[in-house]
Amino acid sequence: MNKKGQVLVLFIICIPIMITLFSYLIEVSYIAYNKHKIYSVTKTIIAKNYSNDNLFDIINMYKDNDIDVTEDAFIVYISGSDTRSKKLTKSRSDVNILAIVNPKNHQILLLNTPRDYYVEPSIAPGEKDKLTHCGLYGIDCSMDTLKNLYGLNEINYYGQINFTGLETLVDEIGGITINSDSAFQSTLYPQYKFVKGENDVKGEKALAFARERYALGDGDNARGRHQMEIIKAVIEKMTSSTALLTNYSGIMDSLEGMISTDFASDDISSLINKQLSDGGTWDIKTFATEGEGASKKTYSMPTQRAYVCVPDESSVQQANQLIKKVMNGETISDDDLKLTQKGD
Repeated sequence: MNKKGQVLVLFIICIPIMITLFSYLIEVSYIAYNKHKIYSVTKTIIAKNYSNDNLFDIINMYKDNDIDVTEDAFIVYISGSDTRSKKLTKSRSDVNILAIVNPKNHQILLLNTPRDYYVEPSIAPGEKDKLTHCGLYGIDCSMDTLKNLYGLNEINYYGQINFTGLETLVDEIGGITINSDSAFQSTLYPQYKFVKGENDVKGEKALAFARERYALGDGDNARGRHQMEIIKAVIEKMTSSTALLTNYSGIMDSLEGMISTDFASDDISSLINKQLSDGGTWDIKTFATEGEGASKKTYSMPTQRAYVCVPDESSVQQANQLIKKVMNGETISDDDLKLTQKGD
């Protein structure tokens, strides 16, 4: 994938923060079986970040997406890996956001699912585990689990970034402005305090905002809102700065090894061309499913109890309806989101 292709994901699909960002990528051609025919595909992967076994796992994740990303709505899984190394590995996913993108009306729905959601992992039907633990079994497990949770036919793409990548990205674009719905001091990074309203932050402080839950009244739910707020802030910063867009090559170089995606080169190029020709901003809406805290045994830790978030099924169904609206080409209004919030 060339660097022109990388920039699109940087400012259109929200992956600029925990989504489709690219580092040191190489092109690997391989032969794959699709039903009863063999076809050759070019797969963009971060080969040097994985062992040979993991490399084949990634290759097998290739999807023959029969969609036109400039016309058809599609879904991106945004994963935030809880690692600090400069190489992505299989790990827990601290961020689990679906970006449902409608390219025709320039609307994106960001849907957050709490990391501790007590769900049925795709690899173990009938069992229950935290959503974050699904990442230990590969990103495909996280994607399939979310697909099953929301009753989706497909999640078309994924993008993953780790803690170090987030810090680096925010620093590379000169910081962002985020909006906090409350004042608090970070428990993980006590040197950082946030005021209610707008806060100008650089990399580490942005990460502190994204990770905080203990200082906030509704814990996991607030953390999810914060993560979506950072995604919005990065998009706004990138789309409003010609200088940043023309410097995407340097930004990509700085993120070497800290990001991964399975966006096809052709799809990236198509989206870039559309954005360059049409211009304009993206209307970004956010919604988060909710739940109640509990202590339960999990599939990955069967001998001990752990904190989990038991899903509120009504909010899961509400999220499903919002996804359907975007995928069907409808425009979501703020009133739609208010009507679907728990208790309204």
